[in-house]
Amino acid sequence: LGNLEARPRDGKVSLKGELNCYFIYSAQGVTQAVKMLSKKVPFHGLIECSGCQNDMIVSAMPTLSQYTVEIKPDFDGEDRILFLEAAMDLMLRIYSEEKIALLQDIYSTSQEVIPEVKAVHAPVLHIAGEGKCKLKQSHRLKEGTPKAVQILHTLCNVFPDREIWEDGKLQLMGSVQFQTLYLTGEDEMPYAVTECMVPYALEMDGSMGDGANMMWEKPVMFIEPRMEQMEASLVDSEEMEMKGIVSFAVLVLNSERQHCVGDAQCKPLDTAKFANLP
Repeated sequence: LGNLEARPRDGKVSLKGELNCYFIYSAQGVTQAVKMLSKKVPFHGLIECSGCQNDMIVSAMPTLSQYTVEIKPDFDGEDRILFLEAAMDLMLRIYSEEKIALLQDIYSTSQEVIPEVKAVHAPVLHIAGEGKCKLKQSHRLKEGTPKAVQILHTLCNVFPDREIWEDGKLQLMGSVQFQTLYLTGEDEMPYAVTECMVPYALEMDGSMGDGANMMWEKPVMFIEPRMEQMEASLVDSEEMEMKGIVSFAVLVLNSERQHCVGDAQCKPLDTAKFANLP
């Protein structure tokens, strides 16, 4: 799954993205029996969501739960069509942001006012957005591994390691595993796979209130990494260069404590008290 976008609509959530597919199949009637096909399948749709509005914040975390691939005949009766059916599980979190005015002080020129101050807690949104990190690293094939003639396909998996929230900044660290299928040119082993790990580090700024008012030492964070681009290119027969862009859909919430006036008692002014003031 790639390039997923989730946008709020009135009573619905709009989704669109791409399903990155790579097929290895055995062809009939040709000299080279093994064939390969790479395809990006776009998808889009609407999900009914009661109460959703255009100005809300949507956090979408997709998972490809299952898929099936079938070979079907074309108009000539030849098996040339690959039919793909997939199902996606989607976890949606939808938030609305509301600003509330709090009364923090009260006074009167005609009466003595004694306010009753109380603490209130409210969730505060610090980050709701997307961050991107570019990757680039050289990878040399291990000794004894077949040499590369042509790169056929690259697959990436993101492995988060640390997520640190400190001083209003979010630090994300981890690595991306590149798995590359390549052509060797050898008869005994025409295809081979090589793997390498490429580290990443990303820092995102978030809105931050008074640090002393933060109630949770560790805020609630929803982080969904996705690979937007991935590429492996040959430097020579023993070395490859890995490139990619990993994006993170991020939502960070914390609880902030504020003091406000909940009630007040009014008394007549003490004139003697004012008379004794310097």
